Amino acid sequence: MQTEKKAALTIVGIHLFLLLIKIIFNQNISVTAYGDTCFMIALFFLMIGALFSILGSGFFDFFQKNMKRQLFHKKNMKKANFIPLSQVAPRRPTYWFEVATFFLLISLLSLLFT
Repeated sequence: MQTEKKAALTIVGIHLFLLLIKIIFNQNISVTAYGDTCFMIALFFLMIGALFSILGSGFFDFFQKNMKRQLFHKKNMKKANFIPLSQVAPRRPTYWFEVATFFLLISLLSLLFT
């Protein structure tokens, strides 16, 4: 429930900011321009969500461990602190995907109405 409220507030805030910027710089708002801007915002949130999803899956943990072992084995023979990337990245990046889905739907709807 907390994630849904955070996502909704983010969506409303970005839409208000986007409308304000469009009014200040363009003086007119077209459905096509607004849809294109929503699509670019959706791509940003989708890329961040995909990055967190890949890092959280543990795919790069093996490579990170081997690179650390290979680069620092001569200097420090003792075991160094190893924090895997899967523990640093969030487990479920649903927040990023929810916001991206909403902006993508707005973009597709604006495409249909043009």
